[in-house]
Amino acid sequence: MVKLKRFLKPYREAGASNSVLAPHWFVDDRVFLTKSNYLGVVLTAEGVDDECLTEETLDSYTRRAAQAWRIFDERYRIYQYVIKRDRAPIHTRDDHRTDAVRRTTRDRNAHLRSKPTGLYTLHLVYVLLFEPPAIRAGGNRSISSNRVLRVLTEDLDRNRGILLAHAEAFVRNIGDLLGLRILHKAEAFAFLRLLANLDPEVSNSEHLRHDGHVDFYMASSPITCTRDGLQIAEAQLEVLSVKEPPHATFPNVLRDLLALETNFILCTEFKRILNDQAVTTIRAAQKHFHWSQWVADIPSIVSMIVNRGNRQNVIADKSALNDVEDLDGTLSRINNGGEYLGEFSFTVILYGWKGKPALQSAATDVVKIFGNHEAALIRETYNALNAYLSIIPGNQAFNLRRTWLLSGNYADLSFLYAPYSGEKVNRHLRAEHLVVLETNHHTPYYFNLHEADKLGVLIFGAPGSGKSVLTNLFIDHSQKHAPRTFILDIGGSYRQITRKHGGSYLEMRFADGRQMFRINPFVLPATPDNLQFLFTFMRLLLSNGEYSPTAQDDRELFDTIEGMYVLDAEHRTLGNLAAGLPRHMAANLHPWIGGGQYGSIFDNADDTLTFAEFQAFDFQGLDELYPQVLPPLLFYLFQRISQVVYNPALAPVYKQLWADEVWRFLANDTARQYLVSAGKTWRKHNGGIGLITQSAADLEKAGVLDLVNEICPTKILLANPGADHAAYQQMFHLNDREVELFRALIPKRQFLMKTDQRGKVLNVNLDPRAYWQYTNSPYDNERRKAAIEAHGFEEGIEVLAAQAG
Repeated sequence: MVKLKRFLKPYREAGASNSVLAPHWFVDDRVFLTKSNYLGVVLTAEGVDDECLTEETLDSYTRRAAQAWRIFDERYRIYQYVIKRDRAPIHTRDDHRTDAVRRTTRDRNAHLRSKPTGLYTLHLVYVLLFEPPAIRAGGNRSISSNRVLRVLTEDLDRNRGILLAHAEAFVRNIGDLLGLRILHKAEAFAFLRLLANLDPEVSNSEHLRHDGHVDFYMASSPITCTRDGLQIAEAQLEVLSVKEPPHATFPNVLRDLLALETNFILCTEFKRILNDQAVTTIRAAQKHFHWSQWVADIPSIVSMIVNRGNRQNVIADKSALNDVEDLDGTLSRINNGGEYLGEFSFTVILYGWKGKPALQSAATDVVKIFGNHEAALIRETYNALNAYLSIIPGNQAFNLRRTWLLSGNYADLSFLYAPYSGEKVNRHLRAEHLVVLETNHHTPYYFNLHEADKLGVLIFGAPGSGKSVLTNLFIDHSQKHAPRTFILDIGGSYRQITRKHGGSYLEMRFADGRQMFRINPFVLPATPDNLQFLFTFMRLLLSNGEYSPTAQDDRELFDTIEGMYVLDAEHRTLGNLAAGLPRHMAANLHPWIGGGQYGSIFDNADDTLTFAEFQAFDFQGLDELYPQVLPPLLFYLFQRISQVVYNPALAPVYKQLWADEVWRFLANDTARQYLVSAGKTWRKHNGGIGLITQSAADLEKAGVLDLVNEICPTKILLANPGADHAAYQQMFHLNDREVELFRALIPKRQFLMKTDQRGKVLNVNLDPRAYWQYTNSPYDNERRKAAIEAHGFEEGIEVLAAQAG
């Protein structure tokens, strides 16, 4: 016969989740009270990005943290958390001005979310729990006494003030390094709910509505205990506890934990003890190990008894003696080194919704990471519930895995470091970030090219490292800011992106009827600035040979230019200007007028060179085939660009100039002077430059490396195995760690960004559509050309992307 009681027993024995949760009440906007009358505050930390920091810098930061923790005496219990979650939200707008930009951002976001887990978020949280002796001992007082109630209220207010004073002092002390902030009670409640429910959708489904009964509102998910561990709602858990901390520590010793591709919560708990108590405890342990060396086994004990304590025939246990010496070192660090001892625990909660095998694999990785540093972990099974509950602030009664740890080692194990996530808002443009990239920790990085209010970018990379693809990505996503874009291209790398955004792409070709434009410099209005420009431009044409104008020639030239504006517009041509000049001057203009060698370029009645908002020029081969044409042509183009940049009506509009293979332009005096001037002065007109080249040696040969290095605060280094890394280190002030990362960059995937503020390795993972828009390899160009001819631009790219997928 089936007994109903057998099935009802587990239900009766199951308890409410809130019965094992300590947080109980928010006594003000920041402080919560536990059921044991302890007070706590929750702080969030941005952390320090350690990726490009040297060991010396890490040691300096960790020592500073160790000093900051000293403010918390034996009355404080400190919890530190690292929370890593998958499916990171990507914060971007979708209301951009054109369909092309909207499609670009939509494709990028979809690609970043296309992985089963998407990208990860990583947060650092600290909880400071104040355990005042007065309140803890107050349980013997009569609750019915008005006086006792008044005393308890006064104690609560006083202790709340002490906690907040220490927390705020801690923030002032190290907040500039860690980016600390005390959370408002609504944010603190959201954090507590995340600990209790794990699933962010569940934890975010309820918000703080009442200051009281926090424990009741914290939990929304059932906890199920099994032989293998725990399950919270649909999430399965692997719980691991540290049995023995690393034998020797150094700053950020467990950095590899943050790179794990799984959901996890890392939690440490630390409570300092008085130095007198620590010394007493250590002395007792020393006595124990001292005598243990003689009574390590039964024969030794028997020998000691038989010989009445004579140890002459007993083999001493040297390991016990080593323990005594280790404890001597610990005493020395406390008495002479200024350190202190505390109770410490480290709990790892791995969780997910993909089944146990994935979690067990991640747990194995965790064990390996700790094992590499001679630490020991235990996988919790029957004790999993206790270990999990112990990460809730105030639930220290459930913590059964404590060990002793010195403050210096605690600082090394502290959670001070986390990958920087960039800036979601470009502070200069007051608009959203440029593009979302991926860090080596698989977290999103909101990338911006501006350094403060300055756009100056140097991009270096060996052939085939992905320079043009990366620059295409930057230019493509920059269109969300509606800029005026100018590109000096060599080889057609930016033809497709220009076409995508409805820009104008002009090839600088003059032979075989391929000339795409005609220039008439006299279409410019007769302003003083334009007259001076025309004078300088004509002088450049005149002096292109060996002729050197005299002062009289200059007066004749300027007067003739002014006289051109007396003529009707259709008669203002270079040929008519030459007709009005003295014969010896006109002869030097012969190649540039009428049927001269270059007459089709500047001697035209009409000017068809119109500047679009997105304007690209391809100078492929011009410096080799037409070296005489390049200086005046660049001079004229730069003047037209300057008219846009310096136009007061366009002051709020962002302008950008990109120069591909810039070493070829820097060989020309006109281009070199203009690009350097633009880097210096465009900032005041909301403009900036980006220079792309293969090697820093190109700039050094042109004699502008130091100057360009100064005006371009952002350096982007792509893979270059043949680079002189020592020279790069000196030129761009790279530290040893950054040089190490530079050597290890993956071609076409990673780059090292270096600014005055930080260095960072970022990953460029393109969606298929973006790849086919940006690529410029001969094979890909042929495939793209065939697809576009067969289907049109948009449909052709779609076909290629589908094939790649």
